[in-house]
Amino acid sequence: SPSPSSVPGPWLPFMSMPVQGKWQVTCGYRCGLHTDANNATFALDIVAVDGNTAGQPVRSPVDGQIIAVADSTTYFCHGLWINGPSGGSTFVIDSQDAGGTSWRLRLIHLDAASIADELRPNGAPVPVEAGTFLGNLAPLDGCAHLHMSLSRLEERREIPQPLIIDGQILQDCGG
Repeated sequence: SPSPSSVPGPWLPFMSMPVQGKWQVTCGYRCGLHTDANNATFALDIVAVDGNTAGQPVRSPVDGQIIAVADSTTYFCHGLWINGPSGGSTFVIDSQDAGGTSWRLRLIHLDAASIADELRPNGAPVPVEAGTFLGNLAPLDGCAHLHMSLSRLEERREIPQPLIIDGQILQDCGG
């Protein structure tokens, strides 16, 4: 599969952070479920530095189309893998860069109750602008975090890519 360095330019300069304030990575590239097998090699889990992660608002960092919202996912908390609705909701947003390359962004663990009905695709993608409020982060039994991952679409295949925030590629440290 193509490496991120083989992607034709321009790189995505458009994505900003989907959350406000200072955040830190708790599980980076190739950590936990962030594996090649899960097509999430370059995913990041982040938490608010001040410790108040649950309930934090999440905004779309890109202009694009919401192609899916799923109200069940998996997370790790207090030594256990937990599956189901308590894991919060997943947003899948498709967008294109200035060169016409298609990208897919996943933002996971939002509180389903905080997501407006009009953001949920009902048979057709929902247009979304950067800065649009998507929802608040779910509590996850005291293990609240935001999972973010980005992939490039190539002939309907997703190729995981390192995140590019405010024009800066977040480098792969190898673990």
